[in-house]
Amino acid sequence: MQKSLVLQLSSFCPFDVSAADIRSDKRNANISQARQVAIYIVEQVTGLPLKTIGNEFGNKHHSTIIYALKEINAKLEKDAALKATVDDIIKNINES
Repeated sequence: MQKSLVLQLSSFCPFDVSAADIRSDKRNANISQARQVAIYIVEQVTGLPLKTIGNEFGNKHHSTIIYALKEINAKLEKDAALKATVDDIIKNINES
């Protein structure tokens, strides 16, 4: 995956989190949610294998990626505003 995609995600991301923070091991709530959103978007946009996505996000194990996807999917089901934001980010990436 191109590193520019994660940089692009951080520019579209309304969470005020840098690409370095998204790739980091930091567990602050805002960084963690932004990372989960970014992982979800990368998976949706690229369809890359989970191991490859994990490598892009700071060499995270594929099981960590599975967990992040499970968590963000649950949040998206409950939070219409977050879902709208994520859908908008995906739309903007696909159009750029």
